[in-house]
Amino acid sequence: MIRFLHGADFHLDSAFGALPAQRAAERRRESRELLFRLADYVNGHDIDLVLLAGDLFDSASPFRETGEQLAAALGQMRARVFVAPGNHDWYGPGSPGETVAWVWMTDQEGARWEIALDPEDAGDRAYFVETVLHEYAHYLTLNDTQADYTQEQTLDTYNEYGMVTRPGSYLDDFYQTFWTGYLDQCLACDDTYNFFLRFYDDFIDAYASTDPSEDICESFTYFVLRPRDPYAYQDVWSQKLDFFYSYPELVEFRTAVRGNLGLARGDSYESGYDSGAEAA
Repeated sequence: MIRFLHGADFHLDSAFGALPAQRAAERRRESRELLFRLADYVNGHDIDLVLLAGDLFDSASPFRETGEQLAAALGQMRARVFVAPGNHDWYGPGSPGETVAWVWMTDQEGARWEIALDPEDAGDRAYFVETVLHEYAHYLTLNDTQADYTQEQTLDTYNEYGMVTRPGSYLDDFYQTFWTGYLDQCLACDDTYNFFLRFYDDFIDAYASTDPSEDICESFTYFVLRPRDPYAYQDVWSQKLDFFYSYPELVEFRTAVRGNLGLARGDSYESGYDSGAEAA
């Protein structure tokens, strides 16, 4: 006998417009956490088949972080999973079903990670390279040498739900250098694009303004793929790219990747982005 579980209408990233902004943000976080409770239920009840029939997301353009958390939760399920689009999260160009790549932890400590790649959605090779580098940067900054996965939060280093960065880690150094002045403003802002517009010159693109984790990954990607800017001190977004040159191991990684891509000194490898921070 096949044991199956049916679910639908999670509406992840719903605006919860009837609630105050802080309570709405809490509800969105609770919705994401529900995914992992669902994975625990599936594994604990020996479910063979999971059918998620529509409107997992509230729109066809959810936050990337939400998509990554969904992928991580689905990856934990020891069952076949079928996902169908709905009228809110319809399938089409740019929709969650066309996500190019993502990463997730496969243990509780962050020592083992997996990356998923979707070659069907990798028609733009330059964009594909950028995306893989971005996802690799998540592993680089969130693995068990960089962060501890615990509910015990600290005041001294950068924290996210269930994760505390270690002193001297890439992400905490980045946070201490660039984010301490306005993290609270970012968390209190229900519309991250408006936050980006307020600090336009501080970010390489709109998605980087989501939070420090996404900012360091976007910045790392451009650090690898762009030539070094001799005027990096003039703009915060450019200072972020220059930040990585303080780590010899990252410079060595950059050199190896650029060599494999056939990039000479001064060459830039990008998929249609203009120089400077530009809204995505």
